[in-house]
Amino acid sequence: MLGVFYYVFKIHLWYICKKNIMDFIKIGIGSAFLFISQLLVWFQIYAPVKIEWFKDRASWFPYIMAIPISFMFIKGVDYVVLGTGGVMWPSRIIGFCLGIISFAFLTSYFNDEPITLKTTICILLCVCILAIQMLWKSN
Repeated sequence: MLGVFYYVFKIHLWYICKKNIMDFIKIGIGSAFLFISQLLVWFQIYAPVKIEWFKDRASWFPYIMAIPISFMFIKGVDYVVLGTGGVMWPSRIIGFCLGIISFAFLTSYFNDEPITLKTTICILLCVCILAIQMLWKSN
């Protein structure tokens, strides 16, 4: 069964690349910008609350980080929109999924909260949503 899924996935990916429906390089660059932005947002919001060094010394940290984070979000969205042929929804959904994934792992690491079955299923759903956004041909 898994072999059939892989074969269908491979043919569909070949079709998308051959027809130039999406530019996966631009989508990849945009996704990298969005993922790094989501990581930085976690530190911007939760570092002053959870990490000791930031609690006493870095009241300015969230405000200083706002400008580069905003720039990275804008560039990430720009690349994803260009890569999807001007469609805006994928950039929002990709950013959301990458935010959920990064939040789960950073919160687990810094707060010693285990990744539960519920969180694992949510992460898997995010991966499925990302696959749908990348591979589903829309008119």
